Amino acid sequence: MTKLDQLARSVRDAHAIADDLVGRGIKLSIGGSVHDPTDPMGMLLFNVRAMVAEFVGDVIRTRPREGMKIAKANGRLRVSSQSYHQSGFPSREVA
Repeated sequence: MTKLDQLARSVRDAHAIADDLVGRGIKLSIGGSVHDPTDPMGMLLFNVRAMVAEFVGDVIRTRPREGMKIAKANGRLRVSSQSYHQSGFPSREVA
């Protein structure tokens, strides 16, 4: 695994997956370093990486929502009629 955010969406999920893998005798390698659940430094680094991965995912999901909210408030958010016709929904403006 190269990035922890590809493994789990939250710190809780990351811990659950890591605990499951360790329970089955599988070593978890993230970004080239092996996660050792018995080592305090390994646990610290895993927790920090999990928190940063969750934060980055939250920021990535929040940005488009904020942009759409601003565009809608300014009357600039419009739904493409072509995308609605392809999906079977009627064409209309969203504002």
